[in-house]
Parts: sequence; C-alpha cells; structure tokens
Amino acid sequence: VEGYKGHKGHKGYKGEEGEGVGGELLPEVHVNKSTSIGCVLSQCGSAHCPCKSFSSAVTRVAEGGRVLVDSGEYTGRANIGWDFGAKNISIVGLYGSENTAISCSLFSNGPVLQIDSSQPFVNASLSGISLRKCGRSRTASVVVHSPAFLTFSDVVIEGGDGGAFQFGHNLTARLDRVTLRSLNLRGSPAITFGASCTGHISALSYKDPSGAGDVGGVLIGPRTALTMERCVFSGVGGRHLTNRAALPTPDAAPSSPSSSSSAPSSA
Repeated sequence: VEGYKGHKGHKGYKGEEGEGVGGELLPEVHVNKSTSIGCVLSQCGSAHCPCKSFSSAVTRVAEGGRVLVDSGEYTGRANIGWDFGAKNISIVGLYGSENTAISCSLFSNGPVLQIDSSQPFVNASLSGISLRKCGRSRTASVVVHSPAFLTFSDVVIEGGDGGAFQFGHNLTARLDRVTLRSLNLRGSPAITFGASCTGHISALSYKDPSGAGDVGGVLIGPRTALTMERCVFSGVGGRHLTNRAALPTPDAAPSSPSSSSSAPSSA
C-alpha cells in the first residue's frame, strides 16, 4: 500500500503531520484524534495505535472491514475529499453523530466524501458522523458520481454553502435518521438524485435552510424510484420534492408545480 492519494484537489495527499500508511490491511481500523506515544504511524489502525484521519483509515482497512471512529472533532485536509477506497466497508462513529464530527474551514472544505465516475462499484456505509460547514460553492457535502449501493444512518449535515447529498446516475442510496440543518443552499437542492437511481429516505429531519430557491428539498431525475417515510420538513422554502422532468426548460412554457415523480414515491 503506497498511501492514500486523495482526490485531484489534494495533489497526492499521503498523510497528515508525518502520518503514513502501510503494512498488512486490517479487518477493523480505529481512528482517534490522538495517537499513543511510541506508535508507528505507518502501520496505524489498531486500538492502541489508531489512525488520526479518515483518509489513512480507509487506506488501512481491508475489504469488507470496518473503520471505528472515536468521538471528537476531526479537521484538516486529511479528513476531506476521501472515498471508500474501492472497498466494501463500513465507517462507524462509535459515539454517534452528536459526538463525532468532521468540521471544514475556509481553507479545508468539502465535499467530505467524494466518489468520482472512475471508481468501481462499492457497497459501503457511513454512520454516526456529523459533517459541519463542508458544502462549498453550490457543491454538496457528499458527492457520488459512480454506481454504488450506499447507506447513511445517524448522519448530521449542518451549515456550509451547498446541498447535503448529490448522487449521480445508476446507484442506490438509503438515508436513515439523517438530519439536515442550517444549510445555505444557494439555489441548490438539499438532496439530488440523478437518472435511474433507487432511493429510500426514512426519518429525515430537515430544518431551516437559507437560499433554497424553487427547489429547496429533494430533486429526482428521470427513471428514479424514491420512497420517503416519516420525513419532517421545517422552514423549508420551495418544493419539498421535485421531479426533474417536470421543471420548465428555457424553450418551454412553465409547467404546473409537481411534488411527485413518475416513478413510485411516497412521503
């Protein structure tokens, strides 16, 4: 393992403050902001010598393994722009989203999780984590452009300039007990599904966005099937659910507002 190379914006990230990655991959990788004295950072991941960042942890975990994240606020570029490493893995905040967070800043901001179209199919999950102020310039905190089966549970996305989730085409995403609050959407939807997706959203709590425009909630593309249940929208302007095919085009007269897709959906 040569090291996490990051997405293009990170210019080949290989570790934070000397934190390297190497050695045998582990079925369980621990993450903690603080590392014990005497640890070999190039072989991080054990409970005694945890990795300090999400990037390194994803590189150290084996196929089918788990990344176990201790409580705390994780900052810096080593925690921004990572993906699942083309592995079927789970990332778990051990103490829940109210106690474990990735926080972005002006110089180190999202997307936090970014999977580009060159990535192979993965079945992966993220749970028990908050993402704070990580959307940027109308870009969501989580951006996925590769076919995948993804599960997000007990995830809080708060603040930032842009939406929460931006999903591309031909993927399946499940959102369970997700909280969105105080997003500055800048006219973007909070959640976007592209074409030919399958989505299931349950127990969504969506509160007080700004800059929502006409589409402040969920935007779904053609041939996408979306099911919603037990979802609460509070202070959300514009449409809560919009079918992309129902939006007017520059050459067409505006159509009547639509709150449902031609594909199955319920709220």
